[in-house]
Amino acid sequence: MQVVVAMLVLASGCRYFLDGEPAALDADADAVDDSGQADLCGWGAGLVSAEGFCIPSQVLPLALQSGSTLDTSTDPGCLPVTTGGDYCVIAGTEVELAGVRVVGDRPLFVLATGDLTVVGPIDAAAHTVAGPSRPAPGADPTACLAGTLPGAVTRGGAGGSFGTAGGLGGVIQASGDPRASPGAIATLSPPAILRGGCRGQASTTSRGGAGGGAIYLVARGEIHVASSINGSGGAGDGGTANGDGTGGGGGGAGGMIVLDAPLVEVIAAARVFADGGGGGEGGGGQSLGSPGTESTGAVRGSGGAGMAARGGDGGAGAYANQNAQGGLDEQNSGGGGGGGAGIIWIRAATPMLAGTISPAPRLL
Repeated sequence: MQVVVAMLVLASGCRYFLDGEPAALDADADAVDDSGQADLCGWGAGLVSAEGFCIPSQVLPLALQSGSTLDTSTDPGCLPVTTGGDYCVIAGTEVELAGVRVVGDRPLFVLATGDLTVVGPIDAAAHTVAGPSRPAPGADPTACLAGTLPGAVTRGGAGGSFGTAGGLGGVIQASGDPRASPGAIATLSPPAILRGGCRGQASTTSRGGAGGGAIYLVARGEIHVASSINGSGGAGDGGTANGDGTGGGGGGAGGMIVLDAPLVEVIAAARVFADGGGGGEGGGGQSLGSPGTESTGAVRGSGGAGMAARGGDGGAGAYANQNAQGGLDEQNSGGGGGGGAGIIWIRAATPMLAGTISPAPRLL
């Protein structure tokens, strides 16, 4: 087997530093494009699309360095895929992911013709309240349904839905006001489109949390996860102190994470999670509501609470086997509902899953 050294560095864009020639790959069963160059085809077949997609056969070992950012909308390191969907595809022979923040409009595929190892955090979460303005990869797609919106300034927004439903929005206590309700969950079964989670509803004055991102890791060898992969939804903002107070924003739903290899190992210390964000607390009179928090994989995303005595607390986001909570009612305004869970698919003949995986994976 020919040994090749290569490094992929991701900062504002991808820059390749290559030594040697591309590794020889067995493409006997693969397609040949118009130039006569053999392609590697069938990646993701039967899971996110019926036929999968093709990549150029000339790929090299790669590593994604810790602290880097990859924008799936603009990064020149994204390979052109010839079939199967509009994704950012990063490919190599032996692949090591040492930590990267992923943003952008397109879902991310990372594939290895050999083994793929995650040794640093892969962050494809939303981070709505405190984080970059760019969306998580492939989040908030047009397939998301709005649900029933709050409709009045004092009502909290519902949480976003994806794998499970978001929580209802809160209202003024004993008012009889109709509650904001989330959109329908996604009824996905393979083959399905790789996509992220849905945004939580905004209240009249406060943002809903954005949906979590979509990331697919696939290897023809083995996948070993020794760190974290985060595709969680963002938290909703707290209500404002506008007049009697305004409702909190709903939390965003978790996105989609796919692990696909003959052997998939998630070690005991690792975390793979696509949880819902917490809803924002409603504002109360002259007090701002507190924003919700986001899941850490070990701790659930909580609803905002404690800043506005007469604003309803936000609902917690979905986590593990727990559904999203609705926003609470209070004297001046309602809290935002928590975001629903995302979807985690694992396709492996040998799954070795000792770590924390939330929500529970769908084994294929």
